[in-house]
Amino acid sequence: MHLIERIPIPVKEDTSSLERIVTLDFLRGVAILFMTFAHCFYHSYDYSWAIENPELLLAYPKILVGIGVLIAYLGSWNTFFLLISSIVNTYSMTKRIKNGKDAKEVFRKRLLSGIILLFYSYFIDAFGYYGYFGYAIRTGDWSNIYFIWAQMFQISTIQIISLSIIITTIINYYLLRNGKHDNDRKNLFIYGFLALAILVSTQFVHDWVDNMNWEKPTVYPGIVTPVIEPNWPNPYIQAHNASIKTFFLVIIAGHLEPIFPCLATGFIGAMIGIILSNDRPPKKLPLFASLGGLIFIIIGIILIILGLPYSLFDQRPEIPTFIIQLGGQIMVVMLFLRIVEYRGKSEKFANNQIVKHFRLWAIASLSIYWLELVDLFPKWILNIIFAKKIGKNLFEHSLGYGYFTIALGVGAFSFLFYELIVFLWSRVNFKGSFEWFLINLQAIGSKTKSKRLNVKALLNQSKYIVFTEDKQA
Repeated sequence: MHLIERIPIPVKEDTSSLERIVTLDFLRGVAILFMTFAHCFYHSYDYSWAIENPELLLAYPKILVGIGVLIAYLGSWNTFFLLISSIVNTYSMTKRIKNGKDAKEVFRKRLLSGIILLFYSYFIDAFGYYGYFGYAIRTGDWSNIYFIWAQMFQISTIQIISLSIIITTIINYYLLRNGKHDNDRKNLFIYGFLALAILVSTQFVHDWVDNMNWEKPTVYPGIVTPVIEPNWPNPYIQAHNASIKTFFLVIIAGHLEPIFPCLATGFIGAMIGIILSNDRPPKKLPLFASLGGLIFIIIGIILIILGLPYSLFDQRPEIPTFIIQLGGQIMVVMLFLRIVEYRGKSEKFANNQIVKHFRLWAIASLSIYWLELVDLFPKWILNIIFAKKIGKNLFEHSLGYGYFTIALGVGAFSFLFYELIVFLWSRVNFKGSFEWFLINLQAIGSKTKSKRLNVKALLNQSKYIVFTEDKQA
C-alpha cells in the first residue's frame, strides 16, 4: 500500500481587504473606543441624581459638566456602531458584485458572518459583564446561573448589529443579483421606504407588545435593585416570561436595542453604502445627507416639545430620542467623508498618528466589545487600594453626586488596561479574536484569506479610497 501525502492547498491572501475608506475605519474606532471608556465610567457612576434633579449640575465647574455631557451623549450612541457596520457591509457587498464576484458566493459569506456573529453575541452576553462571569466575580456567587438564561432574552448592540447584517445581506442579494446592482435609484427607494416603515410603525409595535399581559417577578436576583412597578420592556420581566414567543418579541420590541426602531439605522446605513459603492459618489452627498440628519434632529426636538415620550440611558429608544441620535450620527459620518475622502486627503488623514490609534481599535472592534468583562480587574484593584476605605464598592454604581471627578479618574484608570490589551494583542495581529476566527473560517471555503487583521499592512500599506475626480489616494 502506498502512503499518499496530502499536499495542503495554498490559501491566497485577499488584498482587496487593504482597500479602505479610512473615514469608516476611523469612526468605527471612535465608536468602540468611546463606548469602552463610557462603560468604564458608567460601571461605577450613578447618574440617576442628574436625571431626577438636573439643577444640581450647576454646582459643578462648567468644564466638568461639558465633559460629562459629552460622555453621556457619545455613550448613548449605541447605534452608531450599527450605522458604520451597515455602511461597510452593504458597501463591500455592492462593490464586490460590481467588480464581478459571484453574487451567491458573496451572499453566503456575508450571511454566514451575520449568523456566526449572532450566536457569538448571545454567548458573550450570557457569560460577559452582565452575564454569568460578571455576576460571579462581582458577588463571589459562582452557583447562580440565572444570568446565563436571562441574557437569552436581551437585545443589545451586538445582537442588533448581527440581525441587521443578516437582514440587509438578504435584501442586498435580491437587489444586486443578476446585474441589478446598477439600479441605484430603485434600491435606494426600497431601503428608504423600509427605514420609514420601521420608524412609522415603531410606536404601534411598542404599544402592542408593551400592553400584553406580562407576569411581573416578585423577587429580583442577586445584586439587581428591585424596580417599583416594573413594566415591559424590562430585562427581568422578559426573562421571567421566558418562552419562544417572548424571545422573538424581545427582538422586535424589548430592552435595549430592538428592531423597532433600531433596524432603521441599518437600512439608512445600507443606503449610504450603496451610494458610496459608485465609482464617483455624488459630490453633494455630504451636503444633502447632513441636511437630512439636521432635519431628523429638528423633528425629534419638536416631537419632544409636543409632549411625545423621550428616552434616557439604558432604555429602549423612543422615536424622538432615536432620530435625534441618528441625525447626529449621519452628520458626523458625512462631515468626515467631506473633509477626507471628498478632498482627496485619505492618505494624509490615515497616516496621522492619532487617527492610526483609532484605526487600531477598529481592527478587532467586535472582540474588544466583548472585553467589557476586563473592567472588573482594575475595579478590583481600586477596591483593594482605597474604595472600601471610603465605603464604596466600585463593582456597583456607588459613585453618585459629589463623586463625578473621582468617577472620571476611575474610568480613566480602567481604560488604561484596555489600551494595554489592544497594544499587546495587536502585536500578534489579534490572533484568537472573533475576527480572526471568522476570517479563518471563511478562508476554508473560498481559499482566499483576508488581510484585514494584518495590523502592519492595514495601518501602513492600505490603498485609501478617495471620491475626487482622479480617484487617486
